Amino acid sequence: MRINEQRLNLTKVGIIAKDVTDACNDGLELDDEIRYENRVRLKMELLREHLKNYIGEEYEYNPKKKDK
Repeated sequence: MRINEQRLNLTKVGIIAKDVTDACNDGLELDDEIRYENRVRLKMELLREHLKNYIGEEYEYNPKKKDK
């Protein structure tokens, strides 16, 4: 029962992150890569906050940059 509740909570976090980043990026002329990075960064921050009892507060999301 608890696992199902956690799964639903994580789904909510994902939906909220997408909605917020879509709203924030609306009207801005950002390329798809920046939009994606913004969405992932927000989702990781929300997940970190949601899971702070499991992963610790010192965790920080640092994506690896692609060489172009």
